[in-house]
Amino acid sequence: MRKQKGMVIWVCLLCVMLAGGVGYVAGRGPFVMARQVEATLKNEALTPLDTLTMDQAACAALAQAVEDEYTQWLSPAQMQDLMADITGEEAAGIGAELLSVQEGWQVTDIMEQSPAQNAGLAKGDLIIKINGESVGKVDWVPEEGVTTLFTVQREGMTRDIVVIPQKIEPLPAIIAKPLPNGYGYIRIRSFVQEGIEDEFEKAMEQFSQAKGVIIDVRHNPGGRMDAVLTMLNGCLPDKTEVLCLLEAKGKEERYQTSGGQRYTMPMAVLTDGQSASAAEIFAGVLQNQGRALIVGDTTYGKGVVQKLKTLKDGSGLKYTMAEYRMADGTVIHEKGVAPDVKLTCDGLPGWAGTELEDIPLQTAVQALEAQQR
Repeated sequence: MRKQKGMVIWVCLLCVMLAGGVGYVAGRGPFVMARQVEATLKNEALTPLDTLTMDQAACAALAQAVEDEYTQWLSPAQMQDLMADITGEEAAGIGAELLSVQEGWQVTDIMEQSPAQNAGLAKGDLIIKINGESVGKVDWVPEEGVTTLFTVQREGMTRDIVVIPQKIEPLPAIIAKPLPNGYGYIRIRSFVQEGIEDEFEKAMEQFSQAKGVIIDVRHNPGGRMDAVLTMLNGCLPDKTEVLCLLEAKGKEERYQTSGGQRYTMPMAVLTDGQSASAAEIFAGVLQNQGRALIVGDTTYGKGVVQKLKTLKDGSGLKYTMAEYRMADGTVIHEKGVAPDVKLTCDGLPGWAGTELEDIPLQTAVQALEAQQR
């Protein structure tokens, strides 16, 4: 499970498309030198590379040449992991939510009867080493049945815990629970999984008679733009213009809500500096339309959208295809969504501990209470 700046590495995916593959242009063109290198390595090198290896290396180099941090060639294994997360299929894992912190990985949630729980990992543990190497130096991906040694700090003591990843379902994308003062709380981990729209609708229906609902997108790294737009439909009047995509060659596409507003209860959205991409669309649109109060810290500032293409060898190409802006032209990229009630959040989100310690959550409840007086 890779982490970066406290969040799972995800992007706002517009759609998933199939393609026939990426290859060199026949005849004259920009790949003349590349074909010369290919021919030389295949025919003259002491240890020649096979065609697939060279093709994949070329794809990776082309993606890197774009000099866009969000454009990337993904290996077949990376694509398999990504698609498993999108579809919600079982994949190798330990059943724990890990957040990257300065000292290592913080365990913030554990599934019941998961490999992590069965091995003895607990919420609040700090993983500082994996198989004897510091977390910061390891690019660890769980493999089914492959023993992993975690060095963990807990209550001032260091211990080793052996975990064996197994195929398990991903952690639930949405957590919903009532608060003791008549409000509802919904945490959205990410907007990646298929079916998250239905889960969000169920959660909102659960709190349809509540005094208000607080939606938590702190440390939410984003996900699918189509999922966010669907989730916004029920929160806003029909045909509300919410988003504008600025694509290549001057193309512009605008998005409106559809289906009619179903939820009218007061709303607040919790954000922090790791609320990114699709999470920023969610918070930004609700704020821009005057529908929700934003409480917390300014969001990450990723205002661009990526498209994902599957190539013929099972690898993939993720590339930036548009910048999104709010309907009124408000720019999000490299600026973020500024909260209505600003609270500097230097540490982990409150859900990483207990709600009683969650100042932003309590502040959001108080702000909604004040609105209704």
